[in-house]
Amino acid sequence: MVNPIKAIKKAFKGRKGARGYNDLQAARLLSDWIMSTDDANDRLTQHLGHLRKMCRDLAETNKYTGRYLDLRVMNVVGPNGFQLQSRSVDKRKEKDQYARSVIESKWRDWKLPEFCTVSGDIHGNDEDRLHERTLAVDGEVFILVYPGFDNEHRFAIRTISSDFIDHEFNLKKLSNGNRVVMGKELTPQGQCVAIWLTGEQDGALIKPHQGGKRSRIPCLNQYMKSGGVGAPSKSGYILHHFAKKRPEQQRGVSDLVYALESLRHLERTEEAHHMAARLASCAVFQRVDDNADDWDYEESERFADQMQVTPGFVLRSGLGRKWEILQPQFPNTALPDHAKQTLQGAGASLGISYNAFSGDLEGTSYSSGRLGSLTERDCWKTKQNEAINGRIRPIFNAWLRTQLAYNILGGLAFEEEKKYQAAHIQARRWDHIDPLKDSAGRKSDLQARLTSPQRVIAERGDDIEEVLNEWAEYEALVESKGLIATDFRSSEMEASLSKEEDEEDIEEKYFYDKDKKKKKKKKS
Repeated sequence: MVNPIKAIKKAFKGRKGARGYNDLQAARLLSDWIMSTDDANDRLTQHLGHLRKMCRDLAETNKYTGRYLDLRVMNVVGPNGFQLQSRSVDKRKEKDQYARSVIESKWRDWKLPEFCTVSGDIHGNDEDRLHERTLAVDGEVFILVYPGFDNEHRFAIRTISSDFIDHEFNLKKLSNGNRVVMGKELTPQGQCVAIWLTGEQDGALIKPHQGGKRSRIPCLNQYMKSGGVGAPSKSGYILHHFAKKRPEQQRGVSDLVYALESLRHLERTEEAHHMAARLASCAVFQRVDDNADDWDYEESERFADQMQVTPGFVLRSGLGRKWEILQPQFPNTALPDHAKQTLQGAGASLGISYNAFSGDLEGTSYSSGRLGSLTERDCWKTKQNEAINGRIRPIFNAWLRTQLAYNILGGLAFEEEKKYQAAHIQARRWDHIDPLKDSAGRKSDLQARLTSPQRVIAERGDDIEEVLNEWAEYEALVESKGLIATDFRSSEMEASLSKEEDEEDIEEKYFYDKDKKKKKKKKS
């Protein structure tokens, strides 16, 4: 009898085990996978222009892309925009109330349409929405900043198209030792110090193909490094904001590229579906001739080889001629599932749920809707932080330097610029998904000292000083009228809220059980 252990050892004798990633081994199904060793900038130089055109066309013609752009602008910027909350302190490390109020007030005034932009016709919040929409479509946004501009605040900005920065413009070495990569001038260490514009002439931007010279515009970080009073408004400085996805990447790519193909195919599929519905709603005949020699081309052009039936129509056919009715398969029951699956994949690539992307709330339970909303909000918060760090704060610091240099902030000293830069930029926040339960949870955290009132109020997108001032104003107004202020923390009100919460739990359990029975019945 053969020993099985010896047989196994003999079978594997002389074989060396290979360790590694199984997916990296040559496989038949992955043999057509085309891989590139080019760096990010080389690939972008070849394809960025075409990708940008496709994303722009999709943004202008595709309804789902329009929905995504609206959702992004509404959630990242919101109805009230980014709010500045100064955190200036004096030498004793106590809050400098005068500096805070002056900085916040002047910042709000500057965001008015007549001061914020060079054209003087758009509010600062609307300009932020334009920046976010441009970033979503083009993958990058270029902002010209003009310290020393001729207006009341001596400061203005201007958003320009990325077409004016030639992504194919590359120079290995300039006279100052720098190099140009995709229109951006970089130091040997990789810092961007200037951007080269194509089509600039005498301070005005014209279309690159219409002529114009190539001009060098210093980056905004050079203005903050120099400590100067401000450059002439004709040249200004430039700010480039985009989300890096690879090291050494110099130009931005839109997130729409992940969903580009899916949304385009879905658009064409829906178009075919609508055409099938139109054909199915009316009887259309196609003429078929058995003998091609008897074909009447003039008659063919006149009838366009097809005929649509109208009420009371009588169809007669000659010898050797017959008519076939076109009957497309409609309705197509596979389209809804195909559209849903496509939008689920596209929404996942863009960081939003299917329900928000499509507007389809049918069959959505409370728990799944809550989970989807919480995940989306984390995505929007990430983009808000990118906007604050990449655009809002650099523009605020440049604005603050200009205000101090021209002595516009009510006597605040230029030498103390560093402490005046301390500020919190509050982005929009959202209402609680379940206000009663979430408020009760916040209250429990406050009682256990796991959080602070400042954080709770900041999470709502409000300023604690404004809230407390409004409360003091309310109590003073009530007292001046000889009335007693309502105590909203009374036990009677808490009992009422608890009763409403119990009723909501009962109602939610009822709908949950009802939905569960329906699914069970459908399954059986």
